[in-house]
Amino acid sequence: MVCYDEKGIFSSPRVWWTLHCFGMENVWVLDGGLPLWQKMKLPVEPARKVEGKKWTEIKDAGGFPSPYEVCDLEKLNYIISLKYREMALNQIVDARPEGRFTGALEEPYPTARKGYVPSAINVPYTVFLNEDGISFRPVKQLYHRLVDHGIDTTKPVLAYSGTGIVAAVALLALAEVGCEKLSLYDGGWIEYVCECAYYMLSYRHRIRCRSSGLRKKYV
Repeated sequence: MVCYDEKGIFSSPRVWWTLHCFGMENVWVLDGGLPLWQKMKLPVEPARKVEGKKWTEIKDAGGFPSPYEVCDLEKLNYIISLKYREMALNQIVDARPEGRFTGALEEPYPTARKGYVPSAINVPYTVFLNEDGISFRPVKQLYHRLVDHGIDTTKPVLAYSGTGIVAAVALLALAEVGCEKLSLYDGGWIEYVCECAYYMLSYRHRIRCRSSGLRKKYV
């Protein structure tokens, strides 16, 4: 199965990730998506109305053979607790834009506060895209982008974003460079900030805690 979207590389990696989690193996993402396809003047079918979908209930779901994992809030908090004891191998990647990570930009969700998950490393999903903003960089460049941001591709990585969409772009990049132990925090920042404010620290607050030696008081 080939996945694509109308923005290039944006939501299609999330479909790729989801299908892999359901045990599908032969799943690909069309690099550049529909924009690059049209730019190359490849054939396009005319728009047509999609008939109503028929849903099938799946009973006893689970146990799908997949190399990837979906992380819930409970597991994320457990990883965070290990991070503070320097016992966790998982690296946490925040794939949101840098401005949202630092708090310089407003969150697009009315109920979401500014900040980021403790110990997370900001690797904006856009760093994996070419200058055209719609296609992936070559594998070698993906690797260097990850290393430049402090990511060890030999260790497990957990990624999140606002709602778990563009986090899959980062995971696709990691998969491209050969990283195998990957997981996605499905709830994203919007769930975390609403359900787990105890662990949330703003960027400026963390800097202040570090400089004053009071960091442990807030965690």
